[in-house]
Amino acid sequence: MDEIKQHRRICDIVFSRAKGRQAEALIMSGENSLTRFAENTISQNVSERSLNIRIRIQEGGKIGLASLNHTGEKEISAAVDQAVEIMKAQTPDKKLLPMASPMKTPKTAPGVFDQATAEITPAQRGMKVRELADACKKRGLKASGIISNEVYGVTLGNSNGVFQTYRGTEANFNATVKAGEDFGVAFGVSHKFGDIPFKEVAERAIGKAEMARKPRAIKPGRYTVILEHCPAASFIICTSMGFSARAYLEGRSFLCGKLGQRVFGKGINIMDNSLDGPMAGMPFDFEGMPRQKVMLSEDGVTASLLHDRLSARDFGKGAKSTGHALPQPSGWSPFPMNMSMSGGKRSLEEIIKGTERGILVTQLHYINMLRPQTVDITGMTRNGTFWIENGEIAYPIKNMRMTESVVGALNRVEELSSDLKFTESDYGRKMYVPAMKIRDFHFSSGTEF
Repeated sequence: MDEIKQHRRICDIVFSRAKGRQAEALIMSGENSLTRFAENTISQNVSERSLNIRIRIQEGGKIGLASLNHTGEKEISAAVDQAVEIMKAQTPDKKLLPMASPMKTPKTAPGVFDQATAEITPAQRGMKVRELADACKKRGLKASGIISNEVYGVTLGNSNGVFQTYRGTEANFNATVKAGEDFGVAFGVSHKFGDIPFKEVAERAIGKAEMARKPRAIKPGRYTVILEHCPAASFIICTSMGFSARAYLEGRSFLCGKLGQRVFGKGINIMDNSLDGPMAGMPFDFEGMPRQKVMLSEDGVTASLLHDRLSARDFGKGAKSTGHALPQPSGWSPFPMNMSMSGGKRSLEEIIKGTERGILVTQLHYINMLRPQTVDITGMTRNGTFWIENGEIAYPIKNMRMTESVVGALNRVEELSSDLKFTESDYGRKMYVPAMKIRDFHFSSGTEF
């Protein structure tokens, strides 16, 4: 039985067993294969096939949820019965919406599923590890990291007639190179394994590690900083919840009282778009509504919020779902999952050459939100932080702790790079971003490493 037929069968069992109650089945499936390496040697090869069925039953303003990972009719029926019993014990919610009705959604964008990526073998991943390891051995360096390929699928069906399916692939190359006690890191991410520039990623990680030897300490303070693509993605993703209409209605958004005004500096253009382009993905949300392209920041101005059906109803003023619901019910919904930015006129290398003094940041980690209303965050630099002097990387510096307002910093952006990358952030989420140069970036303390 092929996957779609199996998922239809699961939905039919759920709807039948619900006995006239509103019912929803969310089926998440995937196969993730990974090669892990350390000290220039492969340490692990794993492949995991997963299936999770999340059942939602709704009646009289009450909701019951149950989940399982078995496709047998007996087990599915038992899970439905469990959801019904949970539902009966709930207090009615007068604001609860009925489940969505079918709507026409766009077709999945080309390129998000690649059969060759789905079929990558451990030997193929191992060859890429070997290429990096051999290059490191010649230089007396040690490599660690992962290479993975993944197939993932989502099927959403409900008793009102919604039935949507999606499949995608993704490949990742995360390379960390150690030079003595110091490190360099680089990333490669794509829907297609064959599109990852493995040699280029390896050379970047090796180069960063060799430059990172014997870092110097500098004093905390405000500096011109250049965030490479990965830390830039981590930085921008911190704004995600602020674009939610639910967060706006509850006073948790940095846009409260500022909708339609310039919130970021000129030239800051941020979009959420799963329909086409570099961040293409699932064309429907977790209510079955069609996803829409939404300009989150146009030249620093935000005039539109993201909606699910509930936030649109509560917001009023003719608001409609933009197709950004998470699995319901959810305190995080609506939420952007396919964010991208536009770039500038000069490459990252040219921006560095045009910087008299500053700090180049390769990676951020341990990022925590301090205040969502201003997107104040704290975090650490990692795996290669460098002092720039007269347009050149002069020497490595010890890691620093940042304490910064993302909103404030995005009003101090001096330049965005013309080269954009599909990259993994330090949250694990992906984004298509330029590198960015920011003045008066606040480093609140230093480290001994």
